[in-house]
Amino acid sequence: MKKLIILFFLSGMAKAQSLEQFLSYPKEHNLVASADGKCLAWVINNQGIQNIMIKVGIDQPKAFTDFQLDDGEDIAELSFSSNGSKLVFVKGNTIYYKGLTSQFSPLKITEGSHPVFYPDGLKLMFVKNGQLYETNLEVNPEVKALGQVVGINSDLKLSPSKNDLLFTATSGVGIFQWPTQKVKWLTPSNGVNQSPCWSPDGKQIAFFKIQDAQKGIALCVADVSSLGVKEIWTSTDRVSEFITKGISKPIYWASANQILFYSEHTGWRHIYSVKPDGSGLKDVTPGDGEADNFSIDSFAQNIYFSSNKEDAERRHIWKSNLTVENVTQLTKAPGIETDPTQIGPFLYCFRSTANSPSALTRVDAIRKTTLSINPSKQAAPNYFVKPETIVVPSSGESLGGQLFIDRMLNGKRIPLVFIHGGRQQMFTGFHQDDSYSDFYAFNQYLASVGYAVVAVNYRGSTGKGTDFRTNDITKATQDVVAAAKYLQLLPEVDKSKIGVFGFDEGSFPVQQALANNSDLIKAGVCIQFTGKGTPTDISGWTSPVLLVSSEANPDTNELVKKLKAKNISVDILTMPTPMAALPHINRLKIFKGVQDFFDKKLKSN
Repeated sequence: MKKLIILFFLSGMAKAQSLEQFLSYPKEHNLVASADGKCLAWVINNQGIQNIMIKVGIDQPKAFTDFQLDDGEDIAELSFSSNGSKLVFVKGNTIYYKGLTSQFSPLKITEGSHPVFYPDGLKLMFVKNGQLYETNLEVNPEVKALGQVVGINSDLKLSPSKNDLLFTATSGVGIFQWPTQKVKWLTPSNGVNQSPCWSPDGKQIAFFKIQDAQKGIALCVADVSSLGVKEIWTSTDRVSEFITKGISKPIYWASANQILFYSEHTGWRHIYSVKPDGSGLKDVTPGDGEADNFSIDSFAQNIYFSSNKEDAERRHIWKSNLTVENVTQLTKAPGIETDPTQIGPFLYCFRSTANSPSALTRVDAIRKTTLSINPSKQAAPNYFVKPETIVVPSSGESLGGQLFIDRMLNGKRIPLVFIHGGRQQMFTGFHQDDSYSDFYAFNQYLASVGYAVVAVNYRGSTGKGTDFRTNDITKATQDVVAAAKYLQLLPEVDKSKIGVFGFDEGSFPVQQALANNSDLIKAGVCIQFTGKGTPTDISGWTSPVLLVSSEANPDTNELVKKLKAKNISVDILTMPTPMAALPHINRLKIFKGVQDFFDKKLKSN
């Protein structure tokens, strides 16, 4: 009897939680360190209000900034001065600066991005509208343009000597020389040059040359003195932004004789090692799984990387010895660990679980344990359900995914399929990406109010190799239908009331499913709907739809006109900007709108 009372109490507690509570837990990301490793800084997002935390030496973490607005502006591009006494960062499109011991608010410098401290820490160099500028660090800063460089887009990197600045622009890869304030350009090539990095001695530069589909991609090495360029490795396999998307160091010159770079020419995104002359190519992250961000120790002997090897629905930290080719796993389920960073003797990463968003964590590689760095960070209580890892068969493929269902609730659940959109995958826990993390919490909330949600990692998602990720996107519609039929097999659900909702690119298979399978899909939602890729034939579309659009006049969209001409129920919820830039309060409005729509179209009928 006591057990039944406890279960009833726990179930009631879960149902009592609001949508706001499910999405109220702080998320941490974006760790940087001073050159000596004594100072750490990272970003914490608390209900849309972003601030910077710092940790100096053995001191406890403390707030470095005190921004109060939920304004949708990300804090990014954190960078310490060379002596570790100052920190610069970008909030929205504005550069801020603050000394570590200052008791005042950060000083707003100017609009711009990619700030880099001068070696003496007294000035900043940055990019604005594709032009290189410099500024001092005063209350009314003096800002002036440097040289005649235009079209700069990214990759500002100081040379080991601190006298030259490496960058990429529409014209290619350039080197800005501070003493003369002149620019040297690498030999032009047919293709797009990107991701340049310095050799340890500053005498050479490695970079990718992205060519056409037939020629593929080339890893190149340039001589700084002569500016001559040679290709040391090429691949004619598929070329995709996925090779470098979300990767902090697409190319890294680890030692005088070893360059590390990413490629997926063998079917997985792995990290490879090659000598500067192009010899000795080897895969340093072997196995079936994708390699994400890595960090290297001070001796250039080991790299630490995150991967879904041996755990397809999560990411964990692995260690690879570059000399003896030994790969070992350091962290395991139930956590999800990403973005390892070796700082001095310590290894850090960001860790999340099924009921705890991303938090900065220190990894004990010997004991294979983790310790949260910010003990004051609030974790979610245990009313989150444990996502169930599932396998959905679809047209000869085995799709991964998660099932969110509260089995302690009474009555039939309303089944929903969630299509995440983009070239990522959902995990069995909070995602490190901000938007995906919020969708995970929303799926948890839906489970608490009587829905059963399947988040399916459809064809086009990451996590299962190149062929799966680059599969025909139209097959994702088959995967939506397969996930819906999977839900129909669950005895807890009302199989006659299936809904589907998709985010961003996930809106496309939602539309296709509604156009071709309205007999199965009874309601659909497209979040961040743009009208692109809409089906040409909607003769079979009969189910109601909610379009959450960031366009100024969504009523003029051709699909809306066609649906209304067929007397199909179309609801429109307009948001001011794309979701990635939306304040937290507006995200809550979207999620509430989605719930209200499904409640009205599926629960009330």
